[in-house]
Amino acid sequence: MLDRIYGGPLPQGQARIRIFTDQVASAWPFRHTGDAMAKQDELPVRSDAVLFWTGLHAVSIGGALGLAAFIGFVGLLIIRHNDLPLATDVRIALGCLALGALTLAGPLWRLRRSVVAVTPGHLELRLGAWRPRTVTIPVRDIRSVEVRSGPLGRRLDFGTLQVIAADDAYVVVHHVRAPQALRAALRAAGGRR
Repeated sequence: MLDRIYGGPLPQGQARIRIFTDQVASAWPFRHTGDAMAKQDELPVRSDAVLFWTGLHAVSIGGALGLAAFIGFVGLLIIRHNDLPLATDVRIALGCLALGALTLAGPLWRLRRSVVAVTPGHLELRLGAWRPRTVTIPVRDIRSVEVRSGPLGRRLDFGTLQVIAADDAYVVVHHVRAPQALRAALRAAGGRR
């Protein structure tokens, strides 16, 4: 599948960065403000080629994953330390599983739907789970791009992207995959070194 998207085998270490050409730019989902569940063939054709496309890192669901594990642990303690009938134990286990799944649903959907893209003329961000918000910033209006990564972020290749535009708009996106490559693509799109 990745070979079809990229048009050939990926270079070593490039699996989590999506670099597109004009061939797949028509499948790009931005500038569509209608139904979030639209099919690919309903999306408008893009006029700009997508130079770089990334999303949120899986670390962004860490808090929800911890809460789901805590819910499971509490259910286990209730079952283990109380002498309850088997039917009640099953209900408690199923209730904890359902609550854990609901806890993870939103963050997993946000992880899947959030996109940060660089086109030759714009930085486009689509963030959110149920009602994603699209922000488009012209590259010529970007004054500053800052990337912050801690030791774990540098090791796992994620960080915080901070963008300041000419109209003093300040955009911060946490847990972005490949932030240094995103910054380099923004600099290249803006004609900077």
